[in-house]
Amino acid sequence: MMTNTIPQEILSNLSEVILTINLQTNEIEACNYAVENIFGYKEQELIKQNVSILHINNDTFQQFLKKLNTSLGVKFEFQMQRKNGELFMAEHFYIQQENEIIGIINEINQSELLKKQLADCTTELTIVDAQLSQASRLKDELLANISHELRTPLNGILGITDALQEEAYETLNEQQIKFLQTITDNGNKLLAIINGILSLAKIDAGKVTLDITSVMIETIANVCQRITSKLSNEKNISVFNTSYSEITVIQADERCLKEILLNLITNAIKFTPDGGSVNLTVCGYPEHEAVDLIISDTGIGIADKDMELLFQPFVQLNGGLDRIQGGTGLGLSLVYRFVEMHGGSITLESEVGKGSSFTVSLPWQPEHPVQNNLTAISQQNVTILLIDDNFTVTDSLSELLTSKGYQVIVAFDGLQAIKKVLEVNIDLIIMDIQMPEMDGIEAITTIRAKGFEIPIIAITALVVTGSEEQCLEIGANAYFKKPVNFSELEITITKLL
Repeated sequence: MMTNTIPQEILSNLSEVILTINLQTNEIEACNYAVENIFGYKEQELIKQNVSILHINNDTFQQFLKKLNTSLGVKFEFQMQRKNGELFMAEHFYIQQENEIIGIINEINQSELLKKQLADCTTELTIVDAQLSQASRLKDELLANISHELRTPLNGILGITDALQEEAYETLNEQQIKFLQTITDNGNKLLAIINGILSLAKIDAGKVTLDITSVMIETIANVCQRITSKLSNEKNISVFNTSYSEITVIQADERCLKEILLNLITNAIKFTPDGGSVNLTVCGYPEHEAVDLIISDTGIGIADKDMELLFQPFVQLNGGLDRIQGGTGLGLSLVYRFVEMHGGSITLESEVGKGSSFTVSLPWQPEHPVQNNLTAISQQNVTILLIDDNFTVTDSLSELLTSKGYQVIVAFDGLQAIKKVLEVNIDLIIMDIQMPEMDGIEAITTIRAKGFEIPIIAITALVVTGSEEQCLEIGANAYFKKPVNFSELEITITKLL
């Protein structure tokens, strides 16, 4: 029974627990009927009991007392324990009256708690997203400004050297011609570096759009072979170009495709010892609507632990030959970005001392496409979360999924993906692995750690040894490399649902 300060009828109908605690002994002197509903104790079971009985252990009880001493007259939240050992969060309010503390304890509804946590998480993600967006914008602006300021005087220098080499002013001797050629060669190298940095900045800022047209693959390959012929001849390296007659045309951005092949062939030549060979092979797979461009060499090879590092900007390995050749490490990063923008993937196989093979897989529509006899099943009530920082991929996959009756929600990085999972009922997730801010590996790990069992399909443009195993180990249910074959993807979606 409680003290006479509050009418018994009121106390009996309160849903909150009312406790009177002795300040000297910490014993419960009185309580109301609500203790049975919230804590599972009858009133008489708690009278003369130390209030620590409502806490997990003595350590948490001591933490509670410290909190209580600083929070009299102020609401606060603290974890409590029921008679059956179950833990729950409760809201507390205490006031002191002479030698007693009177407390009001109210259980926090689990759904309300989740809503509050979700609101806090959403606010935090919004702040982080804004900060990251600002940092990314400032970085892009800085790189663009620096590149512009460097390109202007460099173009002036190259223009003057060109005029001098043309002997527009006076006849040059052999040594002067040699010096001017050195200036021109090094100036062009600097210009290529600046252009590479600027291209990366534009891609990251979403300012590069592809112009997809029908491209003669053999013509592009021959152009790249001709451009790299000086370097290959200097090292006595044979460059072979094999293009099957049935694959004459592919769909791609011609400028980007040339950049992809040029970087891969140049790298193959640079890291292949004198007298070696480099080979370009084109293979088409109509049933998968994909074409593979394979650049292989007999070079120094790459260790497994170094493979993923190759595609990061400004990263170079610590081998001997690469240090001799120099470079900025931008070439392969640009290759990866351009391939991903096409909705494709790049696979690397290599063995140290025996050579490397880069396979660029791109979407391909053969002249006589294979008819897809798969009967589409309408999935009007199925919501799919599609996460990819590549607008080409999200647009194409979203359109295809929507045409099959699925409801599609799009996110562009791992942080956005987690936010969507917390906010919306998702039936299936298609998650890209390489993304800015938070990648797919971290996003999948976080989603699983939060207890969500939503089926997840991992897709990636960068395929290295162990990548599929890693994705499946952290919680993905299926794994696809880009370009994703939609028929196979749809079958997998149906199985997982």
